[in-house]
Amino acid sequence: MDNYDRIIEKIVAFKEANNGISDSDISRILIEESVPLILIDDILEAIELRLSNSQDNKEINQITKQKHDSRISDRVKQYNSQQLELANMPGNLVKDCFISDLSKARIQTTYMPVTVLAFLRSTNEKGVADLDSIADYFIMFYSKRKEAGLDVERSDSIFAKSTPTKKDVKTLILFNPLGRSCLIKYFVVDKDSGTISMLPNLWDSLCISDAVRIRTIADSIIKEYYKRLKK
Repeated sequence: MDNYDRIIEKIVAFKEANNGISDSDISRILIEESVPLILIDDILEAIELRLSNSQDNKEINQITKQKHDSRISDRVKQYNSQQLELANMPGNLVKDCFISDLSKARIQTTYMPVTVLAFLRSTNEKGVADLDSIADYFIMFYSKRKEAGLDVERSDSIFAKSTPTKKDVKTLILFNPLGRSCLIKYFVVDKDSGTISMLPNLWDSLCISDAVRIRTIADSIIKEYYKRLKK
């Protein structure tokens, strides 16, 4: 556990040195330190606790960052609670909620819509996909953009700065979006089996036209993101 304490200290030190820390910064450090996938949740909880309790000489900045950290933590807790509610609702209603959330998503990276596309490409007939396959889709997606001379991602993304390993990509996916975005409400992560599954009632409610619609929405979100990235 001493090693994980060092990782937490590194993240806290980065925040203090830079007057703040983003989700991308945290995910990059987790990847650099090769944090085992199964321990990501525990590490994140410890990080959020340390960041919320850390002392900052700039009191105004400290309050702002603590509120930001708290909002993220509260939002994730809310998503987990909503997942339990959605799991017991009629599938068609859950489908409407999912499509609405996806359509209204305000993204800071393309990771969320790419995860949706990767899942639809990789899932089996039961709505279960291997995390390895989703990571492979990520690598293919960003590699193709790089080879075509297109914008890959924002400058601090591991895809823009380097050629990440599959393990790096899996860590990123589990951290964000599957650990931070509204996708938490609709997907279940099983780290023991290395699978991602859609809520059964949601999956059972989808037909071919629904899948096409979801792909179209995700593609549109990605297209608009890259337009903004050029500005």
